[in-house]
Amino acid sequence: MSVRPIGIGAWVVDRHRVALPSPDIDDLIGRYLDAIRSGDRTGFTGLFQVLSGKVAGYVKGRGVADVEDVVNEVFLGAFRNFDSFDGDAAKFRSWIFAIALNKVADWHRARCRQPVVADQSDEILRTVKGGDSECEAVDTLQSQHVIALLDELTEDQRNVLLLRVIADLSLEATASALGKPVGAVKSIQHRVLATLRRTISDRAVSNQHVSAITGVR
Repeated sequence: MSVRPIGIGAWVVDRHRVALPSPDIDDLIGRYLDAIRSGDRTGFTGLFQVLSGKVAGYVKGRGVADVEDVVNEVFLGAFRNFDSFDGDAAKFRSWIFAIALNKVADWHRARCRQPVVADQSDEILRTVKGGDSECEAVDTLQSQHVIALLDELTEDQRNVLLLRVIADLSLEATASALGKPVGAVKSIQHRVLATLRRTISDRAVSNQHVSAITGVR
């Protein structure tokens, strides 16, 4: 994945993987937040590189075809409104995925107003990838088995599963992104994982896919 600044902060993402540094993701995010607050705008590119793979995985899992466009819109929205953000790395991750939720909803609403066209699913790019774990998770979502399973979930269930598995958010951060109590998120997670395990037991889904979507703690 490569990132190219355009204008005040749009990004073009290609399909190649970027090797990110090894420190904990929240440590990296914290450094970039500090850089931005001290006037160093390259921190925006750093945040994009660290988080775009996870955001892309979430966007893909919500059935968005124009993954690159929506991911760029998410980060443009975040960076244009950065002055309104006040928090640490964990809060920033919740905030960016709250924006992603809204952008995905916007995309689906706009699509409903457009004429129906032929399915372009085979042409969907492999999405931006921010690191090995994100790549594996997004690749798992390419499976038609997994896509079919996600399609059977309610919107709340898909959101919780994707934010916990793909975005790797904590229960607290997921609750914050969704605007729900932590207890409600735990309840949704419990129900969706139980449902998926029952469904998977009746279908020919590989062990790799089972682990990827039901291994959340």
